[in-house]
Amino acid sequence: MVDLILRKGAEEARNQLPDLLDAAKQGRSTIITRHGRPVAALVPIEAYGAVIRQQLAILHDIVAEAFENTASSRRLPRMMGDVCVITNHFPGLMAGAGSVLTRPSGI
Repeated sequence: MVDLILRKGAEEARNQLPDLLDAAKQGRSTIITRHGRPVAALVPIEAYGAVIRQQLAILHDIVAEAFENTASSRRLPRMMGDVCVITNHFPGLMAGAGSVLTRPSGI
């Protein structure tokens, strides 16, 4: 059985980037290491898109619940601060996600 996840050192990955991009296009992921420790992943774009959609769905649910539970607009700034903290824990969550969070109707 062929391993679907490759593991390459940073310099090796740099030298083999065209081949690794071809592998990603064929559905194979590559873990890139530095001094033997994983630091990055080169994944097929479909897998990346699925993760982004999942993170956006989670964030949307959190924001929708926060809006539902907000009794007064005085709590809104605190809630929006919490959303900023959440997005900081998901780097790249909003960049290039192809989706926009919308305020639930009636707010």
